[in-house]
Amino acid sequence: MSNTLKSIRFILLIAAIVCSSCTNEKKLRTFDPSYEEFLSLFTTRQVAIFTCEGNSDTFIFHPLMEHFEKVRQIERGNYEVCSKTVEYELTTGSYHSGMLNGRQAFFRVSNYSYSDKTSAYLHFLELGYYEDKIDSCFGADSVIFDRSMARDSFTIINKDYCINNFVFKKGKGILEFMDCRGQVWKRK
Repeated sequence: MSNTLKSIRFILLIAAIVCSSCTNEKKLRTFDPSYEEFLSLFTTRQVAIFTCEGNSDTFIFHPLMEHFEKVRQIERGNYEVCSKTVEYELTTGSYHSGMLNGRQAFFRVSNYSYSDKTSAYLHFLELGYYEDKIDSCFGADSVIFDRSMARDSFTIINKDYCINNFVFKKGKGILEFMDCRGQVWKRK
């Protein structure tokens, strides 16, 4: 085979790899419409205040961040991942601020090139939910995420900080949450 023909084959192979990589990246950046609808609530920085019996919590929900990573390592393998994350934090002086330090991930969805399934994670105060519970709730207009549904539920020494559930409504976000004392914290 002549050198010219070998060069053309090599260039075509490289072009095919580059094109398939671009197609894969576009596919990874596309999420289920129900997740996109939820994430659309967090395109800008939001402040949400919840009150209960003279106490208050002020949450800052930070704008949606997108992260795309290509991994090419012998130890970890070859794959791509696209994640969209919304973070939140409690302001100083908030009633529940003693349980959190700095920013926390509130909601994260990830698509991996080696899997056809989207990975999802929802976390509010000390309750964490994974895709099996989130997917079953996302079609509803209003959802109560209860402690019994949580995959992660951290032991809290101070019962005042414990959260039993929170109510989420499409188009509005979190409306209220209930602590372990049965007190309902409503959004202002």
